[in-house]
Amino acid sequence: MSSSRSILSLPLPKEAISLLTAAGYESQKDLASVTAERLIRDTGVPPEIAQQIVALQDSFGTIPGAVPASQSAAVLAQASERISTGCSGLDKLLKGGIQRGHIVELSGPPGSPKDLVAMNVIEQFVKLGDQVVVVDCQGMMNRRRLLELSQGHDFDTQLNFLPIPVSRTEATN
Repeated sequence: MSSSRSILSLPLPKEAISLLTAAGYESQKDLASVTAERLIRDTGVPPEIAQQIVALQDSFGTIPGAVPASQSAAVLAQASERISTGCSGLDKLLKGGIQRGHIVELSGPPGSPKDLVAMNVIEQFVKLGDQVVVVDCQGMMNRRRLLELSQGHDFDTQLNFLPIPVSRTEATN
């Protein structure tokens, strides 16, 4: 299956993308059945880049971790399992809780119980034996409580607290 995704999404050097674009190649579909020899002739890309593009052709139309395109609409529309947040009002708003297998961002104004909700959600997933990745950009999560949540479960746990530098740029008028 070839994709109409832009060639800009390919892991290629900027120069190669420029050469491909100048020669009229715009999507992965345009590159789906092209040979290395034709790419070299049509675009002037170096042979190693042409070989790289040909090697990528098998992955065209796929997104790592995505649901296969062959899934029916009925399967895709089915509700996935939801896990309680530990807060009945929030669960009601979320139609039963947080969907398993999804990334969740908790944000809100200062003073809103983001950390409490996060800890409740983490606890629910840990009780089920699931693995949880927590990215705390503000460094405000209670590390001691996270360690407590991980104790006494049947899975090996290694918690690493790595500082992740976050920079913010604010627009000025």
